[in-house]
Amino acid sequence: MRTTTTQEFYVDGKIIRATLIEDPTIDDVVVAEMEAQAHTIRTGEIDKTRRVGRDIREILLRFGVQR
Repeated sequence: MRTTTTQEFYVDGKIIRATLIEDPTIDDVVVAEMEAQAHTIRTGEIDKTRRVGRDIREILLRFGVQR
């Protein structure tokens, strides 16, 4: 059963949204990457640690994350 829980909270005057997905799919990972990239484009802040590389996606597939 897939369960998604989202909570918003304030950190240093900014709203932060955290989402916990139980039984995620590879699409969830790709969507999270796209959201991180959109944030980078919108703010101009480059944070390379937020990128999800192809190697990570492959590892997730090996661990049973569904496509």
